[in-house]
Amino acid sequence: MQWIRRSFIAGCFVMVPLIISVAALVWAFRLIDGVMAPLYTQLLGARCLDWGWRLRCSSCSWSAHWPPT
Repeated sequence: MQWIRRSFIAGCFVMVPLIISVAALVWAFRLIDGVMAPLYTQLLGARCLDWGWRLRCSSCSWSAHWPPT
């Protein structure tokens, strides 16, 4: 029982900061997308949605094929 308790507490110490970090990154990218969207529209002459997602995935091997056609 002691092992389970220690494992649960250790897992909480790992997962809580991880979840907070992921949530902060998602919030930051959405904020940047919201602020930069008018600039993208003005520069490109068309409304472009979710450029932050494309920039985040630019290093992924599958990003060249996204979005699927």
